[in-house]
Amino acid sequence: MLLGRYCGLFHASFIYRIEVKISTRELFLKEPSFALSFDNNIGWLPIDRPQELPDTKGVFETFRLDKTPRGGWRGWALQRHFMRYLQGCALLNLAPLSFDMLLTGVQHVARLPEFQNIASLRIRFESTDKQSPVIIAQRFTPRFTIQTGVKLISYEMPRTMYYIKYLPATESKQSYHYALSHLADESLLIDKDQQITETSWGNFFVIHTDGRISTATHALPGICAQHIQELLGDTLIKESCTVESLFQNGASAFICNALHGIIPVTSIDGIALPRSSQAHSLADALQQKRALFEEAFFL
Repeated sequence: MLLGRYCGLFHASFIYRIEVKISTRELFLKEPSFALSFDNNIGWLPIDRPQELPDTKGVFETFRLDKTPRGGWRGWALQRHFMRYLQGCALLNLAPLSFDMLLTGVQHVARLPEFQNIASLRIRFESTDKQSPVIIAQRFTPRFTIQTGVKLISYEMPRTMYYIKYLPATESKQSYHYALSHLADESLLIDKDQQITETSWGNFFVIHTDGRISTATHALPGICAQHIQELLGDTLIKESCTVESLFQNGASAFICNALHGIIPVTSIDGIALPRSSQAHSLADALQQKRALFEEAFFL
């Protein structure tokens, strides 16, 4: 669907994807997206993108842009996302984008008139072995908030590579749809030893009854999780645990990712978990840290 020319050079194509929520949940329409592909000779060009994540070997990173009071866009920890992207490209022997080219693509989509009255954008960039680098932007609408919390369901699925954001994202997609089919928000991934690792799209933290906070020893090094580790310092414990031990010890928990920040866990497998004020205090501290260190684009 053509929406108009951007800078007199190309037409913007919006992509719609229908996602099925099984059981009693209704079909919903994914937010409209705008996609760009990078050409070494021309630069960024619009493309049609029928699926959200390609089923091919590659890496991807997702981050959030928020509108500033001056009308520009502000991102968070973009260099950290880019460094993890570079690590993934090196491990998979892929040619990466440069940071300048990434910013150029982000600026292209952020300037689109369709996004001017939107408060937040979800940006994903990716490199694969079968196509040029791609940037996809869409309006960001939180699936859950710190007030609503998040419902998890345990799902045994060890990741094959837990240290990079890699494609195809089969484990994440499969575990996420498993959660939706069981009326949960995310799956809590469990390894072969029944130890908790992370969730479909985020990191998992435990708040023990004595106030200690721990996270899994083997999980994706999330960007938001890195900031939490810096806030907690040596008081953060790297210690794996089982779901059963959480129930027995009366612990609280929260998940985090770069899009949503910190979200308390309200239940696992339908069993309620107590809420802890520490999750809210940590979320406030994270917001202050973000205000100090986020990178801004004034377009």
